[in-house]
Amino acid sequence: MKDFERWYNKTREGVEKFLREVVSNEKSISPTLSSAINYAVFSGGKRVRPTLVIAVAEDNGWDSENFLPLAAGIELIHTYSLIHDDLPAMDNDDFRRGRPTIHKKFNEAMAILAGDALLTHAFFVIADGLRGKFPEKNILETVSFLSLAAGMEGMVAGQQIDVENEGRILSKKSLENMVYLKTGRLIQASVTGPIILKGMDDEIKNLWLEIGKKVGILFQVVDDILDEVGDEKKVGKKLK
Repeated sequence: MKDFERWYNKTREGVEKFLREVVSNEKSISPTLSSAINYAVFSGGKRVRPTLVIAVAEDNGWDSENFLPLAAGIELIHTYSLIHDDLPAMDNDDFRRGRPTIHKKFNEAMAILAGDALLTHAFFVIADGLRGKFPEKNILETVSFLSLAAGMEGMVAGQQIDVENEGRILSKKSLENMVYLKTGRLIQASVTGPIILKGMDDEIKNLWLEIGKKVGILFQVVDDILDEVGDEKKVGKKLK
């Protein structure tokens, strides 16, 4: 366990350092927007998704530094989703990770803009950062896969199902589908992204796809349980 903790802490530190390099503080953007983005990204997240990217790379004996752009990009997409998920039109949460949510710290307009900026910037970070490190066709396939996982066939679709069915009891199949789309697909992309970048064959890729799907569903199930029976101080937000 101590070996894992050391590895996790070291990996998380590496991800944090890279995120600070790619989250813009340039003079060309609004100071308020920059403040909102930095407030959202560096709020003490566990960095589960980028850590999974690095773990898969290292498990296969690959240089994990080459995968940092993918890891960081996925974390930026995840952060955007949390910002929008907390908005009054969605979950209407006042706290996230023990701090006021973006729309409470700033305002709703700034929260929407910060989320939009992070989603767009994520794909720049991935495309620009991976260039020259992997074959272009593999980068394109990875970006395409991640786009589906984050968009209308993945995270956004899952959120829409969640919003439409709030307060309803779903069948096991429907619930599993919602969980997979809302959370599982982005985690699946974290697990499978390195495999796609390295151009592994379909048999290996399908194996990692299945692993990623199961990890993603399990992660959301645990999160939902904590929403019901967890400690608000530890969870960092108001529980249901």
